[in-house]
Amino acid sequence: MAKNKKKSNDNANNNGSVKKSGTARTLIGLLIVVLLIVLGVGSFRFAYSIANGSSVDDPPGRSVQVYIHDSMSPGDVAAMLQDKGLLDNTIEFVVHAKLKGYVPSRYTGSHTLNTSMNAEQQVNELMNLNGD
Repeated sequence: MAKNKKKSNDNANNNGSVKKSGTARTLIGLLIVVLLIVLGVGSFRFAYSIANGSSVDDPPGRSVQVYIHDSMSPGDVAAMLQDKGLLDNTIEFVVHAKLKGYVPSRYTGSHTLNTSMNAEQQVNELMNLNGD
């Protein structure tokens, strides 16, 4: 009889750990789902901002003179444009620069940009792609 009692106690202990394990798995599963949703929404917002770039100001904006040095990287140019109030999002500029093949050392010199231009328009202007 003592053996039967011991087995039933062991089963009770095992059932408790199974319930705890099941709850932990459920919580981890929910956490993963929430994390995937947050990453998905964040990725969508980032991609949307790249595709539909915004400008700092509405037209007519203000013109700002910038000078591109041959030692600058696209990230350096983006940081300078942000410091001068031409950009809100440096990553957006760098992505457009990479997509267009913008290499600052090929386009050194003085350029006039406008606060009503989005990042893509600014890259085009720096590369003289606007037909001016």
